Amino acid sequence: MYFFRLRSAGGKRLTKSLETKNAVVAAKRARQALEELQSIVDGQKQQCWRADEPGVEWRDLVNEAITIRKRKKGGADYSPAWYTNTRIAMDKVPFQFEEATPKVIRAWMHKMQAAGLGGCCSGYVELIN
Repeated sequence: MYFFRLRSAGGKRLTKSLETKNAVVAAKRARQALEELQSIVDGQKQQCWRADEPGVEWRDLVNEAITIRKRKKGGADYSPAWYTNTRIAMDKVPFQFEEATPKVIRAWMHKMQAAGLGGCCSGYVELIN
């Protein structure tokens, strides 16, 4: 079982069980454990593990991009073509957001290029490499 320990300014030790024997899960929960222990020192408390909640999806990423663009560009939205291309890309991506690593993305882009679908993205492959 993994635990997270913090010493308060007064020297008191605070310990939080990460409630797992899995090192990967423990690593995901460690930051929240630190925040919870700090909030106990400050007089607040959280109830559930954020790392166990459903993850981010492609649509969440698109919505965040739209929000940021509108904020930075004075309300200007993306073009209709951007929305079309983004929808097509989201429909064709063969992996989940959590599985997206540079290696997986690179392999997918090379596969698209071999099929003649990735001509517009060839510059991005070099950035990922």
